[in-house]
Formats: sequence, structure tokens, C-alpha cells
Amino acid sequence: MEQFTQFGISRLLPVQVDLDETGACYTIAYRRTDGGRYTTQLVRKRWGMYMLGAVDFTTPGGEPVRLVGASTDFEWVFRCGRTPGTVTFRGGNHGDYTDPNWRADNSACSNERLLDRTFFDASSGEVLSLLPGGSARVNGLRVVMHSCLYQDEFLPEHVLIEAEKDYLFNGEDVCLRTRFRLLQDVWFGRSCSCMMPIFKRCGNFARFYNDDGTTKLVRTPLHGSSQYGNHFSNGNVASKAELWGKDRPDCHMTVSILHPEDQFFRSDLYTRFWDMNPVANKLYFSCFRTEPSPVGAGTEWDYRSRWQFSYCPTFTCSEEADELVGF
Repeated sequence: MEQFTQFGISRLLPVQVDLDETGACYTIAYRRTDGGRYTTQLVRKRWGMYMLGAVDFTTPGGEPVRLVGASTDFEWVFRCGRTPGTVTFRGGNHGDYTDPNWRADNSACSNERLLDRTFFDASSGEVLSLLPGGSARVNGLRVVMHSCLYQDEFLPEHVLIEAEKDYLFNGEDVCLRTRFRLLQDVWFGRSCSCMMPIFKRCGNFARFYNDDGTTKLVRTPLHGSSQYGNHFSNGNVASKAELWGKDRPDCHMTVSILHPEDQFFRSDLYTRFWDMNPVANKLYFSCFRTEPSPVGAGTEWDYRSRWQFSYCPTFTCSEEADELVGF
């Protein structure tokens, strides 16, 4: 519990943890006092890492709402390499190279290797072990994973970065603390310390809470024509943003990073909101600049991200916004 007080967590809440029959997907569910139900997932990717997956909410009246689809990315991802010419996406949801000839026995097809993972009851500290098809109820779920990012084949001399992910699933909260250590000099280009994909019906509005105390409201089309084009709201100096949709103004996601100065948050793009495609938008907390720059071996970082859901049945959604993107 102590390691999560920095997120403002003062109480651990009961969650139900279910592992599917394949052993590849953990569903973490929280039952609200009003009867509503909030669920998140940890899903095993083909290269072995576990990543945050689908987000669903069932209203107190029993209406299902899907906020995020199953195949997406929330956690950090780096564009990095040993040289400027080898900078590419590594880690997070980009732990492989989407090679159509990908093979599990060819480590050169991937760039992140899971070393170990452990699940805990966050309240008692007891280790949680589930067999496929199993379930458990705990007071907060803590998950710790160790991995490394590498270049070329998976060999000790090819490891660039060691990472430790420490998740807390607590009610409608997901907190993530990641510690990094660079084992050799690494070049970094434009990267992300945290993201939030969301269906437009639940997230075509984004309110940025800027670090200078001001706010900015951005709106995208509810059903746009963008096909991964260059429709962004850039340069928002905000370490917190709140998302909701015209169709679902009652479902809000608040995403934040702690200590942005430690996450190289001061990039040239800052916090961005992307009109991504006809049905989904995406929030990015940027780090580093587009032009690659070197970081020395031995450097250590401590990233902290938080995704908070809130049900706001009386919230009224207006069409007004400070910036329109994708129209």
C-alpha cells in the first residue's frame, strides 16, 4: 500500500479477478455500491508481455458501455535505439515489429522480453496464483512485472533498458509506476509516457487541466472521417486530462501523470489529443522530441500514470469547445 500513497490512494477496494480458460486474459472487476460494474483487463500479447486491455462499464440500470476495445495501448512506449538510425518503437504495445512472419522462437522479431510477473493481494501482500478458469477476490490487485527492452536478438549485450512495472487495480482506479534503468547509451525520439485510447461515443471531448491553472476543452467529431491522419490538438501543457463523449456524457475517464518533470514531459508536443479514426480518439502524454537525442548509460527514471473512471449521471454535455479537431 505504501508505494501507492503517492497516487492519493487512501483505501483499498475489493475487486474480483478472473483468469480465462486460455490463461491469457485477466479480467479485474469492481462492483459499485449503486450496482454498477467496472471492468479492466490485463492481456497477454503474442511476445509474452501483459498489457492493459478492454475497459467496460455496466450502469446501475444494467446498460453495458464499452469505453476501450481489447487491442490497444495505455502504457508507455519508447522510440529508441543504440544509434539515431536504429530508433524505432520499442516496448509497451509495440513489443514486437508486427512482422507477418513472426515466430516465437525468433527473438529478433520482438524487442521486449518479460522476465517475471507476480500478482498480489494489495492489502495483505499475499501472492495470488490462479489457474486458467480460476478466480479470486482481493482488496486491491497489485501486479509487478520485470522486463527488458533490447535490440536485435535477445542477448545480454543487446539489452538497452531494464523496466519494472508496478500496477494497482483498485476499484475504478488503475495506477502504474514504472522504474527504468538504461544499461547502455540509448538514443530517444518522440515517445509517450502514458496514453488513453477511447471510443468516440465515450470520448470525443477532452478537457486539459493545464499546469498553469487554466483549462482547455477540445472536441472532435462524434463519427469522423479521419483515417489515422494528422488531426491533433498539440502543445497542451497539462499533466491531467478528462475525457467524455456526447453519446455517453455520464462516463468519464481522467488520465494523469505524476511528476511530469521526471518523465521528460517537456517535449515539443506536450499532451496531445488525436482524432484517430472514425470511431476512436487517443490521448498522449509525450516525452522527448521528434529529433533523436542521446541519454547515457546508468540513467534511471521513475514514471507514474493513473487512469480513473467516474460515473456522472447528471453531467450535461455542451457542444461548445475551445478547439475543434478533425472537422
